[in-house]
Amino acid sequence: MDLILRDIAMPLRYVFRIAHGKTVVQKSLLVELREGGVSGYGEGAPLSYYGMTAATIRQALEAANMYLRRRGADNGETKCGNNERAL
Repeated sequence: MDLILRDIAMPLRYVFRIAHGKTVVQKSLLVELREGGVSGYGEGAPLSYYGMTAATIRQALEAANMYLRRRGADNGETKCGNNERAL
């Protein structure tokens, strides 16, 4: 199984404003798991209120990917493989 992570920056149509700040571009992470020609997609949406960023989500997913790959090698299985960076 391949884990592909893509950084994305989505300009908002309108300024998103709340008590503790405003946002004009939402940075996020597009997550793809691919195996056997089939892909599944998800989003790693950071919540700055909790100290998350797209970079911290990426680090956590890359660490999980490495753990699963090591565990898969120990079990003779393939868990997660390639990890691409894209913008």
